[in-house]
Amino acid sequence: MQEIFNDDFWVALHDFSQQAKVVLEIGGATGDGSTTAFKDASDKGVLIYSVEALSDRYQQLNLKPFVTAIYGSTVSAEGYMSEDAMIKFWKEIPTSFSAYSLDFIKQIRNGELELLKQIPNNVIDDIKADFVLIDGSAFTGEAELEKTIANARFIALDDIVDIKNYANFHKLSNSPEWNIIYQNQFLRNGAAIFQRR
Repeated sequence: MQEIFNDDFWVALHDFSQQAKVVLEIGGATGDGSTTAFKDASDKGVLIYSVEALSDRYQQLNLKPFVTAIYGSTVSAEGYMSEDAMIKFWKEIPTSFSAYSLDFIKQIRNGELELLKQIPNNVIDDIKADFVLIDGSAFTGEAELEKTIANARFIALDDIVDIKNYANFHKLSNSPEWNIIYQNQFLRNGAAIFQRR
């Protein structure tokens, strides 16, 4: 797993998050990557929430004193990209996702859906964040944007040239309400930050 850490996306997260009141990080993992970009914002009084669905990672994330760690999934099974939409993306849009076999990605998606049965679902529904980082499951990015966009002033996306945030990147890029303030398509699978106009 490649962490967002001490690269130019990390710096952009660090800098822009200090303009926020509430940060929501989706996909905090152990808290040793992108989460660290928000520490200075926390020191200035910004509330930092970070979501992680895997228990072992959540345990480590929960040790970070400047973060409110949340265990569970941002969505329920209904929020997952459908298998048909996933297969269509895999067939029609050439990304690093296409390098994996269809059987493998079905297995990953099905494994995540099984995990949902064992953990809390829809854990971000009561959080009104004005800065959102979407970097969770490859199959939930679109639902996460729908859940968070109404209150957001900043939306940060990792994996913009891959299935996770490909559609979100194009949706925000084509919206007159949003202005792109950071973009690097060559960092891992690409990253961007948008600010509401």
